[in-house]
Amino acid sequence: MNRNQHPSPTHPLRERGSALLVVVLVSAGAMAATLSLFSGRALMEQRRAQSQICLEQAAWRARGEVELARVRVAEAAYVGGRNQVLRDALDQDPPLIPGTGVVVEEAGPPGWYRLAHVALVEQYPGSATTFVREGTSYAAYNYYVEDHDLGVSGEPRGQIHTNKKLEIYFPDAKFDDLVSSGGGFSYLYGASEANSTFQGGSDPAAEEKSLLDEIDMDSLKGAAIFVAPAGLDADVRLKGEDIEVSLYEKGHTEKLPYLSEKNEKGPLVYQEVTKTKYKTVHKQVDVKKSKKVWIPFTSSSAGGGTDIGGGSTAGGYWKTEYYYVKEWKDVKEPDGTYKVWEWVQTYVKVPVTKYKKKWVPGELVQKSTFSADGIFYFEDRIRSLKGQLNGNVTLVSDQNVKITGTIQYVDGNGETAYLNGLKPSEEYIPNPDFERDHALGVIAKDAILYSKGSPNTMEINASLISIEDRVGFEGIKIDASGKAKRNGGKKIKTSLRRSGSIMCAFRPMATLLNSKGQVETGFKEGASVYDRSLLANPPPGYPTEDVPSYLDTISQGGQGFSAYMSLPATGMNNFMDPTVLRQIGQDNHHVWEADADLIHDIQEAADGCKSCEEY
Repeated sequence: MNRNQHPSPTHPLRERGSALLVVVLVSAGAMAATLSLFSGRALMEQRRAQSQICLEQAAWRARGEVELARVRVAEAAYVGGRNQVLRDALDQDPPLIPGTGVVVEEAGPPGWYRLAHVALVEQYPGSATTFVREGTSYAAYNYYVEDHDLGVSGEPRGQIHTNKKLEIYFPDAKFDDLVSSGGGFSYLYGASEANSTFQGGSDPAAEEKSLLDEIDMDSLKGAAIFVAPAGLDADVRLKGEDIEVSLYEKGHTEKLPYLSEKNEKGPLVYQEVTKTKYKTVHKQVDVKKSKKVWIPFTSSSAGGGTDIGGGSTAGGYWKTEYYYVKEWKDVKEPDGTYKVWEWVQTYVKVPVTKYKKKWVPGELVQKSTFSADGIFYFEDRIRSLKGQLNGNVTLVSDQNVKITGTIQYVDGNGETAYLNGLKPSEEYIPNPDFERDHALGVIAKDAILYSKGSPNTMEINASLISIEDRVGFEGIKIDASGKAKRNGGKKIKTSLRRSGSIMCAFRPMATLLNSKGQVETGFKEGASVYDRSLLANPPPGYPTEDVPSYLDTISQGGQGFSAYMSLPATGMNNFMDPTVLRQIGQDNHHVWEADADLIHDIQEAADGCKSCEEY
């Protein structure tokens, strides 16, 4: 081309085509990048979903292994109160439950163990753990009765068992835990199977137990930090972190003379006396009539959640009602007076010596103050027990115990374990501010009685065991067959609220009804709540049943927890109700729902920080 020649101009259509090609190429690149991004995200989501599936599968595998270990422990024989599967596993290295890959380790209070396992699915870990107590503490029952029927009303919370018949009084009874009896259930005063709720299950044909026969008084005496001399009565006052024991000589009754007077006949005297005249009048008067009315029972006059007895088996009673009608009758009315003379007998007072019985209390022999920690043994009766406890104490009497006032757990800040224990008009609920490290056990060979002279409104925080008699109100008498009647004058009190447990041979009864379903004597209202803290922290020296107790198995993907590792807060929130511990009875063992505070208490006491992987 001639360099002086000018280039020819570009055609407009050609310029547009080049621009369009650039746009197409850029769009294609963007689309490819977008498709690549979406493909990467999909792959990531797929991998994430797959990993989550593996984690869940691993968690369930770990859980299944722990559940198998629980079965092994539940089916084990006991020798000297020791579970042989647990014993054998702890003697091995690694300490595995036979036939499983589950590690067993001591954890928390004596008698508690952790079962833990970590499983892998395509290298993804899942873990599971549970806690087991080698034996079930005797404090595990709200009510346990060996030789008599048991009567309850309202909403008693906690496990209930009687070897004989369980009597349910009044409609709408609610039970949140296992209820069992050897002699079936009966429904009184409007109660029925239809209007009674058994949230924790029921067994009206349970095997009989003989737990009270296993209590070793000699062993308790040997472990006591204080043994009161024989022949002395004791007054026990709980004073926070201290316990005050006052020992007295036996009191006695004396006959004391005193001067009195009596009337004797004197001479007859002839004298004038005034008398009234009467006249007969025919008029309308009010005449009293009566009729019988059938009164059906609709609710409990004894309140809810108490041990109860008496009354009749009818669904109501006949009541006599009185009314008046007008009728014409001849009646005599006064019509003046008149005087007459007649012989009148006179009397004179003469002195006389009489005798009266006077109770002479025994003199104080010894008053001692101890730290509220350990076992206290009394050869004779505890004639008075009351106060507030900030400690762990078991009181043992070779005779009987009388509760004369309120018994409450109280912490160092003055907070009580339950709110409204002495306010029956308000709800009886746990105190969220209470710092728990308390247990009171009372074991008596004979009866444990709420005194007739006790306050009208009482609260009791304790586990009460009567080996050969009963736990109940002093004003109620129980015969050998379990029938109840009033003992002495009528004593009607307002309220008894109890957090703890009762075990006894004979029928416990805080309230006695008459044939009309009304309170004859005892407490009009009541509440009985099983103290779930007694599971992890029973009173010192308390006997145990040769049956393992469990917290429910907790599992999760990953190694969030394993042996000797604390549970994360998320695990607690996901798997545990922080306010409820509920025992569910199964064939030959007990399963307990998890409780966040209880798990925390157990794990806080565990030593070290190891992982299952070390084994």
